[in-house]
Order: sequence, then structure tokens, then C-alpha cells
Amino acid sequence: MPAATDAQMQQFANERLRPFAERLRGVFAAAADHKAAIDDVYARAVSNSRWTDSRTDGPPHLLMSGNSANPDDMLQFNDLLTHLLHLRDGTFPDLATANAFAARWAVIQDACVRPLID
Repeated sequence: MPAATDAQMQQFANERLRPFAERLRGVFAAAADHKAAIDDVYARAVSNSRWTDSRTDGPPHLLMSGNSANPDDMLQFNDLLTHLLHLRDGTFPDLATANAFAARWAVIQDACVRPLID
């Protein structure tokens, strides 16, 4: 396979690398904002008061939280945010914690209203 030309390199940078970098930066900024805003929701999630999603448009999974909900989608979302911020900051306490991110991805898949795209 021949190496890319300068034009191909520039096209890849313009059409893929830069747009992806902007979206990823936006994801990390949103994660920090959600983490800063989750305090009351987190307090409810760790309480004995159950919350159940009331969407009626037919998402494949209705979210739930609190009172030993399984899965507890709000607690998993909080954990996912924590993992994303550790990834951004390079502050995972250990390899096991870093590897646990994959298990938290399920809350994102479950929260999608449209069918999963693999």
C-alpha cells in the first residue's frame, strides 16, 4: 500500500481528525458540566426513593434509579462521567478502575432512544 499524498493527509486532517477532536472536546466539556450538576440527582440515587423513567415514546430501556435499582442508571452515569474525567486528566487510580469504564458504557447504550448502531 502506498503512503498517502500531502493532499490525502490534509483531507484526512480536515475531514476526520479536526472534526473528531472538536466533538471529543465537546464530550469532555459536557461530562464536566454534567458531573458538576448531578449532586441532587446523585443524592436521590443513593437514597431509598426509587425513580422510574416515564418516557412514553418507546425507548428500548426505561431508566431507573434509587432504592437498589438494578441497573441504577443514574449511579452508572455518574460513574461513567467520573471515568471520562479521569481519562481526560490522566488520573485513574489503578488499571482495574480504568478497565471498569467498559462496563459503564452500557448506561449510554441503554439511554439511547433510537435502536443501537454497532
